[in-house]
Amino acid sequence: SVRNVPQAVELLGKCLTIWEDTKQSRDEIAGLLRVRGDAYMELRQPLDAEKDYAKAIEYLDGPDGNKADPEERPASRLGRARAVRSLGSSATPTQALQAANDYEIYFNYISRIDADDEDDQEQDNALSKSSFLPRAVLDGIQR
Repeated sequence: SVRNVPQAVELLGKCLTIWEDTKQSRDEIAGLLRVRGDAYMELRQPLDAEKDYAKAIEYLDGPDGNKADPEERPASRLGRARAVRSLGSSATPTQALQAANDYEIYFNYISRIDADDEDDQEQDNALSKSSFLPRAVLDGIQR
């Protein structure tokens, strides 16, 4: 199948307008903004991408932000940092500082996720040794 990124950006824009007008959950709107930011990056439009990532981060840091998929925050931070990096020398000092901060926050998120994964693996190993339950059942219980 052929990807039509400009059309995706247009449709995401329409969807965002409707979702914002009808007061849909901000965490869901943030996800759409992040996806559209990714599409703008694919179209080599980092200024538009940076705006969408920034708005997504604003929503994720506000009310309902805690309901978002745990991957949205790091993805939005990394996206904004990459968008600013793509601006090159046209990035303002403020944008450059924000990008550095976004990278730092992104790596903190990732290190926490990795630490949680290691803790989960240790718990899985302990449970597997003390039980005859299949691995799939253990995974289902932990979720």
